[in-house]
Amino acid sequence: MRAESCYQLARAFHVQNDYDQAFQYYYQSTQFSSPSFVLPYYGLGQMYIYRGDINNVSSISTANTLNTDVSTASGLVQLV
Repeated sequence: MRAESCYQLARAFHVQNDYDQAFQYYYQSTQFSSPSFVLPYYGLGQMYIYRGDINNVSSISTANTLNTDVSTASGLVQLV
């Protein structure tokens, strides 16, 4: 429940272009979530891309090796 709540807060801040707050809540959501709840990882990856921090995008991929969607998406970012 906490992971989902943090994710929804992150999305709200993301839509409002408040990327610092969005980052904090996406990150917090990943700390509470199970590996099967991948949405906060997508959002966190977007925040890392926004910040130009490509190294952390690959760390998200490594943390979610069982989820092919996250791994594929972060792999595509690394190609750019």
